Amino acid sequence: LAGEGGAIRAKDDTLFLDLARVNLDGNTAVQGGAVYLSVGSGVFDEVRLSDNGAIQEGGGLYLLDEGTIDATRLVVAGNLALEKGGGMYIRGGTLTWTNGLCVDNYALYGGCVAAALDVEPELDARQITAAFNTASKGSFLYAESDGEVVLRNSIVWSTGPDAAELF
Repeated sequence: LAGEGGAIRAKDDTLFLDLARVNLDGNTAVQGGAVYLSVGSGVFDEVRLSDNGAIQEGGGLYLLDEGTIDATRLVVAGNLALEKGGGMYIRGGTLTWTNGLCVDNYALYGGCVAAALDVEPELDARQITAAFNTASKGSFLYAESDGEVVLRNSIVWSTGPDAAELF
């Protein structure tokens, strides 16, 4: 069990992570079941994060501090975090996500996405389909922050009565 990033751990501000047509499946870590990115930047094109797990946050992805990711056709499916962000956890980073899918993820808070407290994360999600994500609060999105969340031209389906919890 990795401490950070079951498949990829990136913590260098000069790092540029370029992933195209990559599947990251079946990884585990304390934080960021598949990917843990802090302070670097990356482009994800046709990446699939599936069946990954985190003991704490970010079943598929943990995005921290000044980390930025521009994701196109990112699929986040079947991931688990025991605390926050079954699919993804954003703590101060910036995620721009276009034409994506988020299904069958589970966490206590934020089945698909959770954004952290008081660190101003940014999430810009467009043309996203989210379905069958599960959480006790925010089955699609759990955000307790002063950050910015944009959701446009998207479908959030079959998530229960508390699809989004924003504080």
